Amino acid sequence: MHVDLVGDGWYFSLDHDGPGFEALGERDPAFGALQRALPGLRPVCFTSPYECAAWAVISQRISMRQAAVIQDRPIADQGERLTVAGQEVGAFPAPDRLLAVPHVED
Repeated sequence: MHVDLVGDGWYFSLDHDGPGFEALGERDPAFGALQRALPGLRPVCFTSPYECAAWAVISQRISMRQAAVIQDRPIADQGERLTVAGQEVGAFPAPDRLLAVPHVED
């Protein structure tokens, strides 16, 4: 699948100009250092309320690094592959794709 950065830009929050994001870095030295170290990186909205809820469940009471590893597994196994600006990225799987995964017992 190819992503149109203009038409599909809302997936990556490209339809928001992020008012106040730059000013936050000016007010907070630690955040400003991150902005300078990672130019162009900005917070993104989740692609759906479903993905936001899934992240809320995944990330409870563990580090963001651990949660990202857990989230990466279903993206790699069941997620759709997208091409964005010439790079392939994985999208969080839709509910029906996760429901189709067989239950695994310990």
